Amino acid sequence: MTQWQLDKAKGVAPAQFIISGMQGARSAIIPKANIPAAFLAAFPTGARLDTSRYGYTAELQLPTRWATNTNDAISSGVLYSIASSLNSYIQDWLTQYPNSIMKVAALQTLMGDYQQTNNQPKTIDAATKLVAADPLNVRAMALLAYFNRLKAQSGDANATQDLADAKKYGQMGLDNL
Repeated sequence: MTQWQLDKAKGVAPAQFIISGMQGARSAIIPKANIPAAFLAAFPTGARLDTSRYGYTAELQLPTRWATNTNDAISSGVLYSIASSLNSYIQDWLTQYPNSIMKVAALQTLMGDYQQTNNQPKTIDAATKLVAADPLNVRAMALLAYFNRLKAQSGDANATQDLADAKKYGQMGLDNL
């Protein structure tokens, strides 16, 4: 952990950058006496299963007064650069592990981050991929219905298709409620 005084105002907590991790291992030992007779040929001396796990987190805690002034933070580029680097990491990870059990969570994170930074094309792309990976994700369907309607109303060249897509995603969302 490291901390620094980002906001010099009196009584404002310092900003903090925190990295933490964990590693663990476990063994399940099944003695020969507990092995069912049908499996004794496969496990004549018993069985042992070893598993390990690990995890890590990185956090940035900003002073309340500074972090709540989102417009200034985004215009200063600080929050945008943090979100961009995290999004870049998630996109690389999804490329390397496209069938991971964490795919839906990663796409939800990307979609939310892109929406918060007002990146409409990337929000739509992440939401489309999320609906493909999780056909029950109502939030992604709602965003796709909304953005397709906005595109159609703004005079997009594909307005007819945009409205059809808005209707499709809206109906899918309603069907999944």
